[in-house]
Amino acid sequence: KFVRRHKLAVSAAVLFAALLAGSAIYSYRQAEAARREAGKSALVIQFLRGVLGWADPSVEDGDKNMTVLEALDRSRRQLNRFDAQPQVKSYLHYTLGITFSNLSDYAKADEQLRSALAIGRKSSSDEDLAWAETGLGAVLTRAGKDWDEAEDLYRDALARVRKQGRSADPQLVHIAAGQYAYLLWKKHGHSSKVESLARESLDLARASPSIPRPWLVIGDYEVAQYLIEENRDAEAAKLLAEAL
Repeated sequence: KFVRRHKLAVSAAVLFAALLAGSAIYSYRQAEAARREAGKSALVIQFLRGVLGWADPSVEDGDKNMTVLEALDRSRRQLNRFDAQPQVKSYLHYTLGITFSNLSDYAKADEQLRSALAIGRKSSSDEDLAWAETGLGAVLTRAGKDWDEAEDLYRDALARVRKQGRSADPQLVHIAAGQYAYLLWKKHGHSSKVESLARESLDLARASPSIPRPWLVIGDYEVAQYLIEENRDAEAAKLLAEAL
């Protein structure tokens, strides 16, 4: 009843939450850069606010009946206005791709992340490319599509960030190593490489205050499952205790 009576408010809230989820990593990456590139960041924020406005009937061209996916579909058709600003356009493709992935629309997520990569290879940094590669790898893994391509993407993303040494974004290294480990485990089974990558991801999550604690909980649980399969129950119990 509440949803029916407050359809606009609920729709706007769902859309806003989806965009926040899709842009959370983007926001973290840009926190420092925003001070140096305020103009670019402002364009991104303005665009995302426009997406929200399409579900608001008080805004010109707003439609209270527009769904989250319809608003996102409309937004992706507006990206050609950023043709002269390839870095901004690449960031927006990435953000929409992650948002579509969070909404389980893997076909559109794949499309957007491939666009981010295609543009980024001409204009973006290794770090930005690694984020896009990791995002696309996750989409391919979740969709159960091309795990060979996903493996290549994770490998390349990890190589890019490792070249940066201590200046690498800890969130990116954590995600790239953890997701690469998970794919290798599910695709090839147990190996020293899988465990090494998984523990690298976990150790970084423990050491870096910038990595959200829920990510460490998920990592603890997944590595514990891996250890249980190897009958290493005592080690698994320690990780599960840490997760709790």
